[in-house]
Order: sequence, then C-alpha cells, then structure tokens
Amino acid sequence: PARLVQASRENLGDLCDVESVEILRGPQGTLFGRNVTGGAVSFRSARPSFTDSTKATIGIGNYGSYEASAVLNRPLVENKLAARLAVQSRWLDGYFTDATTDSDYGKSHSLILRPSLRLTPSDNLDVTLIGEWYSEKGDPVVARGVSPSTLPGSPMTLPQQEGYITPADFWTVAPDTRGSNDIDVLFGVLELNWTLGDGVLTSVTGYRDVRTRVLTDFDGTPSRAFLQSIAQDQDQFSSELRYAMPLSDSFDFTTGLYYFEQNFNFREGRNLNNGAQRVATRSLLDNDSFAAFAEADWRPLEKLTLTVGARYTEETKKARSAPFGACALDFSACTLSPQAKTNDSNLSPKLGLSYQLTDDQLLFASATRGFRSGGFSLRGTAI
Repeated sequence: PARLVQASRENLGDLCDVESVEILRGPQGTLFGRNVTGGAVSFRSARPSFTDSTKATIGIGNYGSYEASAVLNRPLVENKLAARLAVQSRWLDGYFTDATTDSDYGKSHSLILRPSLRLTPSDNLDVTLIGEWYSEKGDPVVARGVSPSTLPGSPMTLPQQEGYITPADFWTVAPDTRGSNDIDVLFGVLELNWTLGDGVLTSVTGYRDVRTRVLTDFDGTPSRAFLQSIAQDQDQFSSELRYAMPLSDSFDFTTGLYYFEQNFNFREGRNLNNGAQRVATRSLLDNDSFAAFAEADWRPLEKLTLTVGARYTEETKKARSAPFGACALDFSACTLSPQAKTNDSNLSPKLGLSYQLTDDQLLFASATRGFRSGGFSLRGTAI
C-alpha cells in the first residue's frame, strides 16, 4: 500500500485578479447551463477600466514558498480603449525529502499571464477581450510506499522482497523515479455587451486548450512496482448569445442560445513489477451541446419576486477507447474500439419565489431541475 499526498498546486488555488465570486445554490441549469446540477461557484476576472492603476504583492513562507503578483491597468484612449495585465507566480520547494537524491521533493512553480483589452466605441457598445496562459511545472503527487506490508496475511510486495523498509520519518520518501508534473492551459474569451432598445444583447465566446503530462512513481519506493505516465490533451469552444430586457417596472426577462464543443484525447501507460508488465490505454471523446433558455422575473409587490424559467438542451457524445493491453507503452500502435455514440435531450424547468426582508436579508424558496447527459467509462476499459 502507498499513501498519497497532493503536493502540486491545483488551478483553483492560483486565482489571480478576480473581480467577484458568486455562489449559487441548487441546480442552475436555466441560465448557467450544462452539468450545473448541484450549484455553481462563478468567478469573474477583473476587466480593464479607464482609471490608471498599479498594484503588486509579494509573499514568503516556509518550505521555500514564495509568491508575487502584479496588476497594471492603463487607459490607452480616453473613455474608448483600456488595457490590463495581471501576472502571478508561485514557487514551492516541497514538504518532503527525497532520500535517494537527498533533495527537496514536491516542488511546484506556477505562472499566470492574463492580458486584456476593453473597447467602448460608442455609448451602447462594450467589448472586452481576455487572454490567459497558465503554466504549472514541478514534481507529481507524492507517494510514500509502506514496506513491509502492514496488512495481516498479505503476500510480500515487490519492495519488501527487495529489502526496502519505509523511513521512520513521514516526510522522507524514496521513489525510484522522481517523475514530473507539466500543465499548460491557454484560454481566451470575447465578451460583447450591446444596448439594443431597452435591453442588452450579450455575446460571450470562449476557447480553452489544456495540455497535461504527468509521470508518477505510485508505489513510492526504490522498486519499479508502479510507474504511471499520463498525457491529456483537451480543447473546447463555447459561445452564448443572450438578450435581457425589462418589459415594465415589475417584469423583466432573459433569453438566449448556447453552443459547446469539446475534444479530449487521453493516454495512460503503466510500467509494473520492474518492467514485467507494460500496459497502456487510450481514449478519445468528442462532445457537442446546444441549448435554448429563458427566464422571467415578476414582482407583484415591491419586495416579492416570482421567477419562472426553462432550458432545453441537446447533447451528443462520440467516443472510442483502447483498454489496457491494446496499446504499446509508447503509443506507437493502438487498437481502438469502434465508435460509440450517445444522444441526450432534456427540458429543465425552474420556479422560484423570494422576498426581500431587509437590504441584507432574503427569504426564498425554489424548485429546479438539473441535467447531466450520459457518457462513457473510458479509462482503461472497452466501451
């Protein structure tokens, strides 16, 4: 057995230059869309403003922890064009010691670069373009192998057969391969807000490309009992067009269309028992989704609001997979299954009632339905 300790940082821990965070309870399928079945946490990056500003922070901690961030905001053309650049970098030497090399283990370095532009060519048009590059390099998940085995009656493990004894110090590990964690994320979004009549037409189009390469010694011992390599490549595109307008002082509505597509390529290799077993798996997934939605708020009384909404979704997934043993360890050859396909559709309604007791107190009740389409179990198994 091995104990796993997450040493590399997660993307969520590297939030940078955030304008607001919104927490929404319950299914949010009407306006927030696919897979929001239990609630949503919405993060909004800060947009460029027409005020000149600069801010910077630095931080230092134990275990070689350092971080630095800076945000520069500059108006380029008065009330017409503004630019913003946010940068954040974090370093960590790691909490563990690699007994094999007598060096720190669990190292991580992350970097975020986020440039953005805001254009307001007229009083009724606001256009924002945001780009982002996120990079994370360092050691993989830290595994601490336990030898001899602590399970009564269990057979001798490979490390035990080779005479390995786990160090008494919990923070000392001895992997046979240091491994690596290499993540790159490219992201871009174009947001347009156009005042038309009494309402606002909003278009939000985004693209994300994710590349992950991870090599992990999962047995966490000097033996090569379980060396895992993972490669993931994913790209996705989404576009939403919505229109929001008040029809009167007591009634307003939002309606729109949404499109999403995703391509995912996953590969995993396992070198087991000192190379006695070498197996690999691969899976491919294409996902397309379309939705139409509408939501209305009616205020029969000043502090009482009735909300009614619905979202219709159609989603198609196509997948192919090669189970463990159907691929060469270097993926030079792979026998993929025939393509499998699933089509799902759903109508998700929403009904809500809220009463504003005070400026700081809201009493509400809602009945909503979330939707998550079907899928495939692709990791290491045949479809």
